[in-house]
Amino acid sequence: MLKFNRLRTLTEDASVVAVAVRKSTSGLLEVSEDGTKVRRQPAKPLPEMNDQRKADIQSRTVYAKGFPNNMNLDELQQFFIGFGEIDCVQMRRKPGSKHFKGSVFVQFRSEEDAKAFIALEKVEFRNTPLQRTPQSEYWNKRNKENADRKQEKAKAKTQETVTDTVERPAVVIKLTGVPDGCTRELIKAALNPVAMVEWVDFEKGQKDALVRFKEANAAKTITEKFTEGVPIDGSNVPVHMLEGEEEAQYWKDSNIAKKNRKSKRKFGGHEGRGGRGGRGGRGGNKRRMGRHDSDDGPPGKMGKRNDDDDDGD
Repeated sequence: MLKFNRLRTLTEDASVVAVAVRKSTSGLLEVSEDGTKVRRQPAKPLPEMNDQRKADIQSRTVYAKGFPNNMNLDELQQFFIGFGEIDCVQMRRKPGSKHFKGSVFVQFRSEEDAKAFIALEKVEFRNTPLQRTPQSEYWNKRNKENADRKQEKAKAKTQETVTDTVERPAVVIKLTGVPDGCTRELIKAALNPVAMVEWVDFEKGQKDALVRFKEANAAKTITEKFTEGVPIDGSNVPVHMLEGEEEAQYWKDSNIAKKNRKSKRKFGGHEGRGGRGGRGGRGGNKRRMGRHDSDDGPPGKMGKRNDDDDDGD
C-alpha cells in the first residue's frame, strides 16, 4: 500500500497506515498482528465482475461535466458526498496525458442516489452548471456518434472520384535515344529554360522519355527551338511533339494511370524503385509518386506507400 502515490503524499510510515486501517469501519481490510501486512477480509471477497455486476455498477454511475481542469480528486469527492454516499469518482483525462478534462464518472452507493442526483433541476459547481446523464446513456450516445463518423468516412471514400486530367494541346514531347546515365533532373535542366516542365516519365536506363509542360503549345516551342535535338549530357537527343492519335492515346493512358494510382494508394499498392518516391529516388517517404512529378502522368511503377480511440468529453 505504501507504493500508492496518494497514500505516500500522506505518510510513508507503515505503523501509521496500520493504525488507520484498524480504525476503519468498512470491515473490508484486516491488518496482521505485527502491523506489516494488509489484506482483504476473507469473509468479504471481491465480487465477481459478471454481466449482472457490470449492469449494477452502471446503473449507479453518472457522467458529469463542467468542472475546472485544475481540480483534484479530493475536491471532487468532497463535492459529490453532498449528494449521497459514493463508492468512487473517476477523473476523465485526455488520452496519453494526465490532464483532467473537466468530466467524471461518479459511482454512487445506490441507484436511488444516482437517479436523485440526475433528477435535480440544477447542479452547479462554482457557479458553473453541470451536465449530468446516466453513464449508460453517455456511452450509447458516444458509440452512436463514433459509428456515424465511421459511416460518413466510409461513405466519403466510396464517393471519391478521380477527375480526368485536363487535355491541353501541344504540351507533350517524346525524347528518343536518351544517352546512358541520363536522369530526369538532366532532362528538366535542359528544357526548363525554354518551357517549364510539369512532369517527366522516365527511369534511368530507358531510351525514351515523355515530358509534359505546364503551358499550352510549349511542346511546339521546344521542337522549334531544338531542331537538331535537345542537348542533354553531351548528346543531342531527337525530339518530336505528340500529335493526332499518338497524343490522344497519351491522354487516355494518363487518365487510366491516374485512376489506378488512386486505387492502389487507397488499398495499399506498391511502388517501384525508380522515380522520386522509389528506393533510389528523391523525396523519401514524403512523396511516393512512382516515376512522375504529379498525379496525372501515364502508367508508371507504383511503390510501397507508407500511408478512434474515442476519448469523448
